[in-house]
Amino acid sequence: MSQERRRWPQVGAVGVLLAGLIGGTAATAEAAPRPVVASVDAIVGTDRAVVVAVRCTKSARCQGKVKLTVAGAGTRAKAYRVKRGKATKVRIVLTAAQYRKVAAKKRITTVRVSAAGRQVVKRKVVLRAARPALRVRGTEVDVAADHVAQVSVACGSAAVRCTGSATLRIAGKAGAARPVRVAAKGVATLRFPLTSAQISALGTDGGWVGGQVRLTETTPERVAAGTAVRLRMHGEGHDHGGSEGESAAYARGWTPTQYDTCTRAEHNSYAATGPDGKLYPSWHPPVHTRADGSTCTFGHEHGDDPTSSDIYEWAIEQFRAENPEAEGIPFGYGSEMLSEYSEIYGGGVHRHEDDPGQKVVVSNDQQMGVDFVDRYGDTQPLVCDHLIKAHQGSHSGDATKNNTHELFYALACNDGTKLHTYLMSNYGNANELHASCTRPFTAEHPEARAVQTIGSVLPDGEGGSRIIPTADCVEQYLKNGTENGTDTVDDRRGSPAASANSWWWAGYEQWQSFNSITDAEGKEIARFEPWFGLQNPSRYYVGNGATDTQVAYFNDLAWQSGNQQSWAPWRTQASGSATLIDRKSPKAWFNGAIRDAWITTTKVDNAEADTAVVYADPWGKNAKSTRSPASIRTYISRTDNTRYVTRTTPSVTNRSTRQHEGLQRKGATAPATLGFFYDYGTDAQGNSLGVHAPN
Repeated sequence: MSQERRRWPQVGAVGVLLAGLIGGTAATAEAAPRPVVASVDAIVGTDRAVVVAVRCTKSARCQGKVKLTVAGAGTRAKAYRVKRGKATKVRIVLTAAQYRKVAAKKRITTVRVSAAGRQVVKRKVVLRAARPALRVRGTEVDVAADHVAQVSVACGSAAVRCTGSATLRIAGKAGAARPVRVAAKGVATLRFPLTSAQISALGTDGGWVGGQVRLTETTPERVAAGTAVRLRMHGEGHDHGGSEGESAAYARGWTPTQYDTCTRAEHNSYAATGPDGKLYPSWHPPVHTRADGSTCTFGHEHGDDPTSSDIYEWAIEQFRAENPEAEGIPFGYGSEMLSEYSEIYGGGVHRHEDDPGQKVVVSNDQQMGVDFVDRYGDTQPLVCDHLIKAHQGSHSGDATKNNTHELFYALACNDGTKLHTYLMSNYGNANELHASCTRPFTAEHPEARAVQTIGSVLPDGEGGSRIIPTADCVEQYLKNGTENGTDTVDDRRGSPAASANSWWWAGYEQWQSFNSITDAEGKEIARFEPWFGLQNPSRYYVGNGATDTQVAYFNDLAWQSGNQQSWAPWRTQASGSATLIDRKSPKAWFNGAIRDAWITTTKVDNAEADTAVVYADPWGKNAKSTRSPASIRTYISRTDNTRYVTRTTPSVTNRSTRQHEGLQRKGATAPATLGFFYDYGTDAQGNSLGVHAPN
C-alpha cells in the first residue's frame, strides 16, 4: 500500500469518491456496535488487494463483513472483527477477472460494511490500477566487453523511495533478479551480468537483439511492469565508456582464483557509481545467488552490509549532492582522488589497493560512554550511528611498509553531530611497523617496539600505528609459548582460539588510524581515530634482521615443529591433511575474516563555520567552502562537541571491561565469535562462505 496517499479527509487526490457516510438505514443508538470506514486504499497493485480500514465505536465490539461490489465484475467479501474503540485493516483480494477490468478502466465500487448481520455503512469509491513509480530510462542498451548490461531507471515518487527487483530477458533468456533501491525523484543504474545463454543470444556481430526489463515494485506500490528494450554487443575494447567512465579500482577489478566459482562479470555487477560519475567496485555478499537458484563464491568478503546502517540513505544522499546517479559505497574513490590530486599538484603519490581488502563496518545506536546536555537542559547519553569503510589487507607485505589506506567515515549522533568524509588515512609512519607482542598493554611494554622496513614513498602520518605480528613474537609466544597465557588479561597467550580470553596479541593485528580534518587556516574542525583489528591475519612479518618487507604465513605453522602444533586451530588444520594446505585455500583458518573494530567518540569543532559542506584535499586538509580540482566533498555539522568529547583515541581499559567502542555492534552482519570478534567468513550456523586469502 502506498505510503504517499492521504486517507479519507483528502482522498480526492487519488480519485476516491465518497457517496455518503451512512447507508439508507436509520441511525442506531450509540449503545449499539457501529463500525466506521476510516479509509479505503482505492489504488490496486498487482497483488490485487483493496484495503479497507474499519474502526469501531467505543460502545461495543464490532464484527461482520466487508463487501466490495465492483461495477460489472461481481462482489468479494471478507469477515472482520474489531475490539471496541479499535481499528483494523481488512484486505480483500480481487479476482483475476475483477483486476483485469480495473486495470482496463476505472471502476466504481460499492463498499458495504455490516455489523450483526445488517448493513450499517455504505460508500462508493473509484478503483483504479496502480501506476508504477519505477520506469526504465532509455530502451537501447550497449553491452560492454565484460558482458554486463547497464540499464538506467528512475523513481517517479516525490516522497517515498522506490524499491523492488528487476530482471533482464534477452531473446527470452532470463538472468538473475537484481535488487532495486532508488531515492525519491532519483535515478540509478542497474547492472545485469549476462548468463552464458544471454551472451550467446546477443552474438558478436553487433546487431540489435530484443529483450525486456521487468521491474517488480514493492514501494511505493506493489506493481510490476515490463519495458521492451534492445541490446547489442558494443565490440571489443569498449568497457563502460572507456577510462573516463571507470575508476582505476574498477579497471583493476577482481580476478577469480582456482578456489572461486563466481565470474568477474558477476563481481562487476555489484559496482557503484561514484560522486565523479565513474564506476567503482562496491559491497557484495561473499556468496552470490544466480537466477536459477544456484550459488557461487567470490572467495572474499567486505564486512557488514552497508544498507543495514541506519544512516545509509543519508550517506548516499551526500554522494548524490554531487552526482544524482551516485549509488552505493564506491570502493577506491579516495585513491582515485589522490591520483588526480598528485597529477595536478605534483608529488607523484598514488595508492591503488586490492578489492578484497575493502571492509565495511556498521554500528547502529552505539553508546559512546559520555553524556551531554541537550537544548532543553537535560543530560543525555551520547549515542551515534557509524558507517565506515576501511581498507585492511592482511595477506601480503604491503602494510609492512605502506601506511596510507583509504577510509570512508560517516557518523550521526543524537547531539546533532554529523560527519561524512572520504580521505586517505595514515596509520603511523611509512616504512615502519610495530611488533604485536610488544604493544603497550602492561608495564612490561610502555610502548610498542618499532620495526623499520623499506620501499614506501608515502608521507609519514600525524599519528596512529600498524601493529603487526612478527617472527620473534611467533617464536616466543607460539612455538615456545603457552596456549592460554597466565592470567585473564594476558595478551601473550599462544593460540587465537584459546578459551581463556579473547585476545591474542602475539599474533593479533591492529591498525590504529589517525584522522584530522583541518580548514584552510590550519584549524582542526574534526578528528576521529577508529582502530581495526584482525584475529586471524594470513601473514606475519619476518625481517630476519634485515630492513625489508619479507613475510611468512600463520597457516604453515601447523606443519612446523613447536608448541602450537597441539593447539587449535593448527591441530585441527594438520589433522585434516598430512601435507601443507595452501594458505590461499578456503580450508586455511587464517584468512583475515575474523575482525573487530574499536570505535570511540569523534570530535567536531565547527560551530562558527558558514557552511557544513567543505571541500578538502585527499588527506583531509585545506578544507574550504569552494571546490578546487581533485578535492573531496565533506560534510561536517555546524556543531561543537569539544566540551564533552575530550578523547578520540580508543581505550584499552574500556575494551577489557566490555564498555563502549563497538564491542557488540548493532548492525554487524557476521556471527560474533571469540568474544569481541565477528567472523565474516562463516554464516550464522558456522558454515564456510568460501573465504580465503587474499581477503
